[in-house]
Amino acid sequence: MGSLGLATRASVAAFTSKSPARIRLGGITVYAATERALQDGLRLLAETMVERSGLLASLDRKVLRTLVCDRLGQRVDDRLFGAVLGSQMRLGLIEAVGCAAISGKVFRVLINVNLLQVFQQRMLEIQERLRKCRVVTVADVRNQYFPGREWGTWSAAHHLLARLAQTGGAVYVDNRTFEWPVGIENAFR
Repeated sequence: MGSLGLATRASVAAFTSKSPARIRLGGITVYAATERALQDGLRLLAETMVERSGLLASLDRKVLRTLVCDRLGQRVDDRLFGAVLGSQMRLGLIEAVGCAAISGKVFRVLINVNLLQVFQQRMLEIQERLRKCRVVTVADVRNQYFPGREWGTWSAAHHLLARLAQTGGAVYVDNRTFEWPVGIENAFR
């Protein structure tokens, strides 16, 4: 239990009261010493999570957790983080989008709901560019949408292309290069 005052396992040492406050979030029970501490801790974690998810166009869970922990100045238990993330997703504040990995597996990226329309618009623009140019690299996308090359921008550019691959709008050549799916054109002929 850190300065959030929250824990996912009730223990006598963690709380000053004999019957701590608790709430179930997606199958995980979250505990705090008092009802007020429970509500304040959950609110702080949820608000920080939504705020930090808006820093990058898209990010994976590990990056979001790092950003949240850095902002709060403390480590956040993984079960607690997952429970609160799930609640923010159910509320529609953070979206999870499936992307294709080069191996064919699917991985999820997280997008702040305020950035979702921008993400979708960029996907359409990239798909049009792919149709015209036939090949696009992650570096091309990063240079177009994230010219400052700040931390996390290569991943955000890759997420856009990987989402296109998941939806059939692009095909992996390698982990850095994507091409137009020729099969789509042949299907319309």
